[in-house]
Amino acid sequence: MEEKLESSEDMTMETATLDLDAHSTMQSVQKGAVIEGTVVMVDNESVWVNVGYKSEGKILLEEFDTPPVEGEKFPVVVLTTHGKSGELVVSKKRALSRVMRKTLEDAFETGALVSGKIVKEAKGGMMAEFDGVPGYVPLSHLELSRVQDPKQYIGKIFDFKIIKVDKGKNFSVVASRRDILSAKREEDIQEVFSRIKEKDVIEGTVSGISRFGVFVDIGGMDGLISLGDLSWNKQAKASSLVSIGDKVKVKILKINTEKHQVSLSLKDLEPDPIHSFSEAHNVGDVVEGKVVKLENFGAFVSLAGGIEGLLHISELSWTKKINHPKQVLETGSEIQVKILGIDKEKRRISLGFRQLLQNPFDSIEEDFPLASKHTGKIVNITEFGIFVELSNGIEGLVRKEDLSWDKKDNDAKKQFSVEDMVEVQILSIDKKNKKIGLGIKQLEENPLAVFSYNNPPGSKMTGKVTRVSDFGAFVELSPGIEGLVHISKLSNKKVDKVEEVVKVGDSVNVKFLNIDMNSSKISLSIKDYNKDVEKELVNQYKSEDKGTFRLGDMIDLSSINNKGNDKGNDKGNDKGNKKKTDKPKTESKKNQG
Repeated sequence: MEEKLESSEDMTMETATLDLDAHSTMQSVQKGAVIEGTVVMVDNESVWVNVGYKSEGKILLEEFDTPPVEGEKFPVVVLTTHGKSGELVVSKKRALSRVMRKTLEDAFETGALVSGKIVKEAKGGMMAEFDGVPGYVPLSHLELSRVQDPKQYIGKIFDFKIIKVDKGKNFSVVASRRDILSAKREEDIQEVFSRIKEKDVIEGTVSGISRFGVFVDIGGMDGLISLGDLSWNKQAKASSLVSIGDKVKVKILKINTEKHQVSLSLKDLEPDPIHSFSEAHNVGDVVEGKVVKLENFGAFVSLAGGIEGLLHISELSWTKKINHPKQVLETGSEIQVKILGIDKEKRRISLGFRQLLQNPFDSIEEDFPLASKHTGKIVNITEFGIFVELSNGIEGLVRKEDLSWDKKDNDAKKQFSVEDMVEVQILSIDKKNKKIGLGIKQLEENPLAVFSYNNPPGSKMTGKVTRVSDFGAFVELSPGIEGLVHISKLSNKKVDKVEEVVKVGDSVNVKFLNIDMNSSKISLSIKDYNKDVEKELVNQYKSEDKGTFRLGDMIDLSSINNKGNDKGNDKGNDKGNKKKTDKPKTESKKNQG
């Protein structure tokens, strides 16, 4: 036990035997004996009893809650055979305590119930008295549920089950009501289940209100009205509908005998307002409502009769992307909405807000003709492009491929910031899906088109190698204009590695083969450039030749293509060939001279 229990009885009489013979002789009346006494007189201080002794026994009047009457009989214990005046001193209280100890010990062995009185609070429990014998009752054994106010039990008498006996110097017990209450509750529950069935309407008393519903005592057990079964109005609070102690009529929804659960309903006793609402309103009607709740997916609006409708987030605006209803609405605000749908079976009403606003997409083609130019504000930047808000709240998308003609310059996050004002051109309009395609690069002339106009296929030009890959070399012809020399177009001879012919930074002469405007790809060739130069030189020599000439007399083409594109491929030429080539060059110079 958590508190030391004290007994008011002197335990020195532990060895005395119980003797209730009212006609005991003087020799049998000894200290500690328990005998029967009969009240013969009551004065202001004492109660006098006849115990069959030569003199009456004296009991202090303070031992009695109410003074006894003459002739009343009860057991007493002999305290002394010679009091101050030589009288016999006895005690009723101690005799009862002695008898009660035996009763408590037997109750502990047999499980019999004993009556006790709660007298005060103790640490973790309450103190009780069993005819003078102290007992401790843990709070967890005082009730089946948690005890909220222990003080309310003081002074009350209950039946207890003895669960522990301490036979030490200070005799005490530990008592419990839990098993008694549990058995009683089981009896009550079975009695309740025997008289109720589902769909019955019964009366009960509100016994508790919690965050998940209302408990109702239905005569022996509690049933639960969940929050959803309290009222057709989902926003109504339990505390505003009922109070503890209220008598209410409820409908039994479900009975679970195994779990001892009964589900109740308060709202089912009233007609569903969805029926009267659907009779009074049609799809397309405009009604007044109050915003009662905002969620990520939309807003709940309270309509006439406590009916709630859902205003989906997609129905808040024709043009703007709403991330949360709070961008448009406030809880408690009064608004007009349009009824989009009524489902009586599922009790759902769909509402619209944007339908009461002018739809800018009705005149989108007139307001924003294709190819027209407009200025707008950037409202969002993503990996795939930027969203630009135009007039009337219309938003369009500039995809990253429409930001710039230069593919290297299409990182929107590096070029723009939200709130920037930009000029755009209308590229496409999808009225059905409410989408507008915008472009920024279209405001400028396509540099590829300019390049193609100024450089017909077959044109010769000089560029710088910007990068190489396994399949060829990329050559920048002018700022933003880049073409590819495929590995097969690098040299007259087979090339295994691009780096053997050209390197990044090399300046090379190329021939412009063709351009694919759809894919913005330019094809170039070093091999074709060299062939054309060869032909030109051959023709030139043919026109100037007075006799015969050899191809070796031509100028070394590697010197024409700057750093020698075929340098790697000339490794097979032997020194003898090199000397033979040098000599005709000298002769050629003489002939030219």
